Amino acid sequence: GSYKQKFDQVRLLYFYMLVHPGKKLNFMGGEIGMFREWDENRELDWGLLGYPQHKGLEQLIIRLGELYEHRPELHCGEYHPARFEWLVREAKDEGIFAFVRKGPDGKQLLAVLNTLPVFRPEFPICRNGFCHAVPLLCT
Repeated sequence: GSYKQKFDQVRLLYFYMLVHPGKKLNFMGGEIGMFREWDENRELDWGLLGYPQHKGLEQLIIRLGELYEHRPELHCGEYHPARFEWLVREAKDEGIFAFVRKGPDGKQLLAVLNTLPVFRPEFPICRNGFCHAVPLLCT
């Protein structure tokens, strides 16, 4: 894909990694979008942060870390089946997937992933008749 498409996809991948249950791992350089493989004999390509796409990726990773830290839905009981619920997994043609992460305090976090480069602001995602959500992050 193009330079922009690669960054669109890596942002989606990092968001999915954060909101899906399981432990998280980011290796050296991933947070700045390095194009070359990590090399123990060279420092990271910090100069890439002078480019908007790379700086934006770094800022997203920081924001994702803050979200993970402050939202117990994402890290408390992450392997407990009752803390995860698929809402949309059959909308393959639309490229939409959605699920809920549930915290120990009863709060819930809705994650919606749009895997296609089509803006879908009105895609209906409802649960138990409740169709309202406040965006915390849009990649």
